[in-house]
This record gives sequence, structure tokens and C-alpha cells, in this order.
Amino acid sequence: MVELVEELKARYPSRIVLFDLPPVLPCDDVIAFAPYVDAALLVVEDGKTQESELKRAVELLDSINILGTVLNKSTESTIAHHY
Repeated sequence: MVELVEELKARYPSRIVLFDLPPVLPCDDVIAFAPYVDAALLVVEDGKTQESELKRAVELLDSINILGTVLNKSTESTIAHHY
């Protein structure tokens, strides 16, 4: 996998390559893979992810540049549909 990531970085330097990985806390795949990525985007599930879980995930990924978060499965309605 490391060779694949390095090849993708070298072959497509002007592109963004996204890896959809499993949740940080229940498995160690993300922690093992993290040193090979340039940044991370955290996905948080509305009504499920606890604040303490999010803080722990950020702690575990302290060596990774976290770009931000995405709120997934939100039940809140917004006025965004008016844009």
C-alpha cells in the first residue's frame, strides 16, 4: 500500500487523491496508514459521534494535518437550499 500511495503522489502531483478509510477509533488501519498521507478530513455522523470521540480521534491523528470536518447524516434543515 505504501508503494501505491507513493506512486500516486509521484504520478499525479497536481491532483488530490482521496482515501476513504474506516473510522479512527474502532480499528487501527487509519493510524497505520496516516503517516503516508498529507492531510485528513474527518467525517462526523450527526447524533452518533460524541464530542469525546472526536477529541480522541484528533489526538490520535496529532501528526496529521487535519483540513476540517464534514457533518454527515444531519437531520437539521437549513436554508442552504435557497442558494
